[in-house]
Amino acid sequence: MNYCSGRGGWALQCPKMFLVEFMSDPSQVEHHGVTRGSGARDSVLTWVVPLQGPEAQASQRFQRLLGALGGLARNGVEVVLELDPSSDAGRSTYLRQSIADAGFRLIERRRGLDVAASLRSVLAEVKSGDVFLLGADVDFSGGWIDRMQAAARSGVRVGAVVPFSSDRGPFGVPAVMQVEEFTGLFSAAAANINAGASCEVPIGFGSCLLITRRCLDSLDSADFSVLDRSDGAGLCFQIVTPGLASLLACDAFALHQQKGGGHGLLEAPTPIVGIGAEGSGEYAVALNQWLLLDPIRAPRIALSLEAIRSTGLPIVLQVLHRIGGGVERHVQELVRVSSARVWNLVMRPMIGAQGVCISLGGGEWCDRLQFQLPGESKEMLLFLQAMGVCRIHVHHTLGFPPSVWGVLHELGLEFDLTLHDYSIIQGSPTLTGRQGRYIGASEPLGAYEMANVEQAELLRMLSSRASRCLVPSEDMRRRLQNALPSLSCDCRPHPDREVFGAYPSPAAPELSREEPLRILCLGALGREKGVEVLRDVARLANGKRMPFQFMLLGSAHVPLGCAVLSLGKYADVELASLIEQHRPHVVWFPVLCPETWSYTLSAALEAGLPVLASSIGAFPERLQGRPYTWLLPYSASVQDWLAKLEEVRACLRDSGGRRLPWRQEELLPFYRECYASNLPTQSSCLGALSLSFLQVHGVPLWSVAGQGGWRRKLLRLVLRARGWAPLVGLLAYVPYNVQRRIKRLISTEPLH
Repeated sequence: MNYCSGRGGWALQCPKMFLVEFMSDPSQVEHHGVTRGSGARDSVLTWVVPLQGPEAQASQRFQRLLGALGGLARNGVEVVLELDPSSDAGRSTYLRQSIADAGFRLIERRRGLDVAASLRSVLAEVKSGDVFLLGADVDFSGGWIDRMQAAARSGVRVGAVVPFSSDRGPFGVPAVMQVEEFTGLFSAAAANINAGASCEVPIGFGSCLLITRRCLDSLDSADFSVLDRSDGAGLCFQIVTPGLASLLACDAFALHQQKGGGHGLLEAPTPIVGIGAEGSGEYAVALNQWLLLDPIRAPRIALSLEAIRSTGLPIVLQVLHRIGGGVERHVQELVRVSSARVWNLVMRPMIGAQGVCISLGGGEWCDRLQFQLPGESKEMLLFLQAMGVCRIHVHHTLGFPPSVWGVLHELGLEFDLTLHDYSIIQGSPTLTGRQGRYIGASEPLGAYEMANVEQAELLRMLSSRASRCLVPSEDMRRRLQNALPSLSCDCRPHPDREVFGAYPSPAAPELSREEPLRILCLGALGREKGVEVLRDVARLANGKRMPFQFMLLGSAHVPLGCAVLSLGKYADVELASLIEQHRPHVVWFPVLCPETWSYTLSAALEAGLPVLASSIGAFPERLQGRPYTWLLPYSASVQDWLAKLEEVRACLRDSGGRRLPWRQEELLPFYRECYASNLPTQSSCLGALSLSFLQVHGVPLWSVAGQGGWRRKLLRLVLRARGWAPLVGLLAYVPYNVQRRIKRLISTEPLH
């Protein structure tokens, strides 16, 4: 599940809320994780739980809470609900009757109050004990509320207490979110590994918040605000009280059951918004600096490791480069489809240093440990052994220090190797020559651009020892076996097919006689991807005033001129909506080298759009038998492409928007069902990892390290300067291969 940014702003609809006071029957209260004590003032706990949304949602949440409380209302617990009488829920006879049947007391919302003001008024009415403020549906089992209360009693200056949670935010635990059925293990893991531990934090923030009596007595001076997030996770509370501390109860973990509350892979950290006092901007800056320092990483990583151990799942180490692209996406999807059967750790080389970082889950923002190599080889080996890693999967070798392969070999484990490009042949990923054009797989070393003998030899060594050598297409398997007859490969299509399912049958978009044919190219286009073909075809069509509109969603490595409309870059999660927004009639892939899979082709197939492509690499086999699909040889001339585009326009114009069936071969769900079969369970020696070890090797969750570096910044500057008008003409006289070599001196990363 992907997470939205949470920039939904303040809630426009006043929430409905109820208030629960535990005032009798201590045994019943204690059974549900709330310690009441002997009836002293400070032992009373009041629950304040907003109910919001339409009638059906409010009623469902009300019933869910009743079940969680186990009928405490019928044992003398007072429940007060506040409803907005003008809302759907407030006008609901059914909901009002349910409230009355439960013995709860109903309060009508006062008009003119926003969310924060309404909640503040409810908090002010609580005259004794602490308040548990709950903005989302959570699992109350495991006694974690007890542990929050214990943290509140640990110091006289405590104003608010928060737990770790499956919610996104500063106290979320990203590693938890791989598999929903295992998130419940984190409550027990927190109690086991962080027993009695708490940390002072700058703010009481989250959907679960314990507000102490001391804070309630000083409520007038407290900064209190409420955020209604747009991602479906409900309300989030923020409170800071001068002179009082906020604590994180490290041994408490709240599992959010609400959709959008936290399951899935965390892709980015939650930004912290300033709260409502003067100078809140400076406070927000200071708070985000605290997040970057991440002083709570040790107990959070300890919690994650304990929970991973508790799952009992086999642990696989995924090894890949750090430069993103198709390899990164493949690993993310592999993690997603196999997560019910294995727990995946992900190892990447460190940027600008001789070492590696190992993430505790598949998400980019998961916690990770760093190891400088070769100096910390023993520590890295200890960590992987203690984690119980039972298999290794190598996806790429680029960027790793040589010593890493000795450490992995010392583990003595079987491993898989996926070849994502052709680097095993002379180290050339695309089999292109120095002019950026495809030259085949049997040329001498000096003929290839980016030739890397060391990388090719390493890949050949790994392929000879791998239990499985996987490639994504039959075309790639044939090319590799023709060049390296001793290489044995299994063809396994990338898991995006398993994630998406069968592609829709393509439809011809409506195209009138006067309307230009909208032609869309996708991705980061270099010469081998056909950027110059796009430029030349568009330029000639524009000169002839042909009814074509060329668009590029992505980036170009050479200036394209005014004949191509640049739509800008994109993130993978945005691509489907952007394609729909720009409404192309056909998606064009003028590639000049054999693609091994092509995720941009996957995007076009998932959109059900007509496709025009070069008949090289994986394209012919992936497009076999597909209607509204046209192929040309990769060596086709500009005139050939223009003629084919005229044919496409005529076909679509006469098709009248019809959808034609596409019979696709049934796909074996290899990554979902077969990938992790017959793996041994993890060894249980994880206890060898101490907190001191984690504090030495822990890396901040929201680390600024690895987000740039001088080479990447210089590369971005050069790319921006290349589009400067006075330089465009000059660049035309610089040979393409010279431009590529200059770029390679700056960075080996792809031009995205």
